[in-house]
Amino acid sequence: MSIVAGLPPEAKSGQLVCMDVETFGQKKSRLHRPEGTFACLSIRLEHSEDTYQIYDQHDIKKVLSLVKKGTWIFHNSLYDLTQLRRFATIQPRFIWDTMLVDQSMWGGYYDSYSLRSLARRQLGIFMDKEIRNDFETATVMTPEMVEYAAADVDYALQIAVKQQEYRNSIYFNAYINVDEPMIFPVLDMKPIKIDRPEWTRYVGELAMLAKETEARLGINSYSHQQVMLEARKHHINLKNTQGTTLEEFSENEFISDVILARRYRHAVSSYGLKWLNDNLEEDDLVYAACHITGAKTGRQSYSNPSMQNVPQRKLPHYRTLFISKHGKMRVSDITQQEPTILGWESQDPVLLASIEAEEDLHQAVADEVGGDRNTVGKTLNLGMSYGMSPKGVSKRLGISESAGNALVMKYFTRYKGVFSWISQKRQEAYKNGFVTTASHRRMFINPHSRHAENNAINSPIQGGAADFTKVWQRKIWERREEVPYEFMLSVHDEILNDPKPEDMKATGRVEDEAFIEAASVLYPKIKFRKETKTGRTWACKQLKEGADDDEGED
Repeated sequence: MSIVAGLPPEAKSGQLVCMDVETFGQKKSRLHRPEGTFACLSIRLEHSEDTYQIYDQHDIKKVLSLVKKGTWIFHNSLYDLTQLRRFATIQPRFIWDTMLVDQSMWGGYYDSYSLRSLARRQLGIFMDKEIRNDFETATVMTPEMVEYAAADVDYALQIAVKQQEYRNSIYFNAYINVDEPMIFPVLDMKPIKIDRPEWTRYVGELAMLAKETEARLGINSYSHQQVMLEARKHHINLKNTQGTTLEEFSENEFISDVILARRYRHAVSSYGLKWLNDNLEEDDLVYAACHITGAKTGRQSYSNPSMQNVPQRKLPHYRTLFISKHGKMRVSDITQQEPTILGWESQDPVLLASIEAEEDLHQAVADEVGGDRNTVGKTLNLGMSYGMSPKGVSKRLGISESAGNALVMKYFTRYKGVFSWISQKRQEAYKNGFVTTASHRRMFINPHSRHAENNAINSPIQGGAADFTKVWQRKIWERREEVPYEFMLSVHDEILNDPKPEDMKATGRVEDEAFIEAASVLYPKIKFRKETKTGRTWACKQLKEGADDDEGED
């Protein structure tokens, strides 16, 4: 391989063109936020012996014009495209992302999808990435940096060539139809605004509550030994309760205070003033890094900061601190998504009839087996989607194992098709080593894990939900010429839009149309429903913030 300082030749139609950007002064924790200065762009064309490099950002437009007919390849395209869009307008196009391709094809099989990991697995090459750290402080390219940058693009191209064999696999559909179409929507995501004064005040309140609760306890709530010794005075032997959690003893006042103290301290530590200082940018905006495939089931995730872990149920006030930039945001989610997907997967006639009739599925189960909707009905419905055992149901509901077993038997007596599907999926996982979603996404199951049987059931449901949410987002983005794209977050089955007041109604129409399309593409002939609330904050679905915040749509 020779390195040529200069522009590459013009790419032929469909020719693989691998590109990789290097930047000076870019912190590892902020790869999704372009900063620092341009170092170089390396370009490698398929069937070429040369790697081309440019060191002047003004040449980027020329390069992109020369290779526009080719198939663009990146490893972690969200980083490279974010950087390139600083210097050039890039129209949406198909991207071959070597990292995302392997994540789509091998979810759950490997732990790492870095370029270094892919090079080792697919090329048998060990990459030394130590010199990457030099870019954070350097201002000029050294010979070693030139070689490093050229090696990255060379190996990424070789990996992409090997990955071409996936094209004929049905399991490649998840990349083509779900994951790759999310690249440009994620690049276009908008930041979310934080109520900095109220966040600061609330953190101070939590810190005071943590201090007061620990003073009442008289021990360090995070010291397992101190908690265990003090618990004995309350006739609770934590040492002999393997597999249990403190929540199981929460009725005890001492244990309840330990749980509260830990909750307050964790919140102050994870979502305190340091969180503000690390993540807030101009106008109190947060730009989180969105990972298109952040879990083996295909779910999106966020980092720097994590958004899916923002306290919700136990400290609901936190969500009120994420506020609309324009007055009101739209928070939409899919109603009873898991049991609806379970109905499609299992084709259970009773469950399908309930879905078609738009029944409350949790209430329907509660009526059948006896019990409360929000405890028994919801636990059984979601529990079956997660592969929960009768013992797990008993533990969740706080009843005897025999009573839990009786409830599960009643459930399966009503939903015989679900029982058959569960048995089938577990056999499929042990036979093939993986299960699939409706979009043919593979999720590998570790047969040696104690959670293997549960994962065989949960993965198609959770993975299918993740696929649905991503296709829904893409369909919204495709209508960006009809209404401005003001998408901010997608957390599990919930999406956040922050339209301007004059675009609120049109955004609702676009969301609805995109939702119906996404359902018909992935789960034809089954009725999905969504619910939308509008309000000043992310919490508008959980908390009543005002008279206008209870608007709902199905």
